[in-house]
Amino acid sequence: MNETMNMGLSPEEKKREKYKFDDDYIYLPLTIENLPPKLNVSGYELSAKEEFHCSLVCIRDLKEKYGDDVKEKILNLFYDFVSKNDTTFIKYRNEFRLVQRWERVSVIVMCDISNIDKFFKLMNQELGIESDTQPTHVTIYTLQPNMGIGVNTFLGFQATKEIEVLNEVRVGLNLG
Repeated sequence: MNETMNMGLSPEEKKREKYKFDDDYIYLPLTIENLPPKLNVSGYELSAKEEFHCSLVCIRDLKEKYGDDVKEKILNLFYDFVSKNDTTFIKYRNEFRLVQRWERVSVIVMCDISNIDKFFKLMNQELGIESDTQPTHVTIYTLQPNMGIGVNTFLGFQATKEIEVLNEVRVGLNLG
């Protein structure tokens, strides 16, 4: 959407526009500009992703458990919630994890998103869903070009391994 068209949006529509929905995920696009193009970790040479985002809600997993009709309910509740609550990127944490699933390998950095825990609490109450807040993270490096691995649950997070990364990666994320 170009800037001219964007000017006619209401404040509520502008808040909705910053979130994206694709492949049954609600996500927040992010910009990272200064990462080293390659990262060697645990015997793998990984490449920096071309685009970055933080997945906020994995609707695909919830559809499997609660049925296809839950998608629209979650989307409507989410867009109503973000129109009234600041739900934005706060910061990256100095916590990096190696994620491996089958032949896929990636590195994620944990991050903080304001009020996302409040959304999950509301979703659970309003829609009768039982879901913990997803571990908020950004996939920054992958073995296969731009092929991240979903870490949508605490159980999935426990399967990751904390790693050290080069200082240049920390600097690229403004971590020092």
